[in-house]
Amino acid sequence: TTFLNNARIDAARRYLESTDLPLRDIARRCGFDGTDALRRTFQRRLKINPADYRSRFRSADSPDRTQDVVAEAR
Repeated sequence: TTFLNNARIDAARRYLESTDLPLRDIARRCGFDGTDALRRTFQRRLKINPADYRSRFRSADSPDRTQDVVAEAR
C-alpha cells in the first residue's frame, strides 16, 4: 500500500506541476477514490495540500526555486 500510494502521489505531483486539471480529475487519473483521499494522502506524505503545492510550484520563478519547492514539500 505504501509503495502504491507513493507512486500515486508522485503522479499527482507531476499533474499538479504540469497541468491545470481539477483535483477530482487528478485523483481519478492517479487511482484515488476521490479528492478527499488524494488530499489526505498528499498532505500526510508531503506536509502540504495539493492546491498549495500547485501554487508554490507555479510561483517558482527559476529552476533553482522549483527544486526548493519540491525539497520543501518532501
